[in-house]
Order: sequence, then C-alpha cells, then structure tokens
Amino acid sequence: MRLVDLAGSTMDEILRSVEQVTASWEISTASADQRAGIEQVHEAIAQIDSVTQQNSALVEQASAAAGSFAGTVADARKRGEDLSYREDLNSGWLQLPPVAMGGTGQPRPAC
Repeated sequence: MRLVDLAGSTMDEILRSVEQVTASWEISTASADQRAGIEQVHEAIAQIDSVTQQNSALVEQASAAAGSFAGTVADARKRGEDLSYREDLNSGWLQLPPVAMGGTGQPRPAC
C-alpha cells in the first residue's frame, strides 16, 4: 500500500506541475496578446498625432488665406468708395470724383 500512496502522491505533484506550466503558458500568451494590442494603440496614436498636425497646418493656411481675403475685400471696398459716383439728375451724366476722372474734372456720359 505504501507504494500505491507514494505513486498517488507523485501523480498529484505531477498534476500540480502541469497546472502551473499551463497557467504560465496562458500568462505568456496573454502577455503577447496584450503587447500586440499596445503596439496597435501606439500606432493609432501616432496616426492621430500626424493627422492633428496636418489639420493644424491646414487651419493656419486657411487663417492666412482668410486674412489675405479680408485685406483684399477691404482694398476693393476702399477703391469702390473712391470710385463712387453720383448721377447729375439734370443732364443724365455721371459725375465721377476727380481721382476717378484722372484729374480732368470732366463728366462722362452714363452707360
């Protein structure tokens, strides 16, 4: 009986060892999966950072273009004011400011 007890005890130890190896294998596999997941998150963050930088550059360009456009509109408005005219109700002629007439002061016919 003693040999049977010893054999049973040895089998129990082998079973515990196999369970420990199995648990270690599962932990190792889970760690590898986790590492792969972390690498994917890292790549996604790098892509988000890249797109954010591109968007920032586009916003800067759009802002500069808007500022330039606003300046162009202001210049056009000023020129339009400088070229404003009034119609002489008695003659049907347009009276332009001297700057627009090249300094001649002569009215031009209405179009």
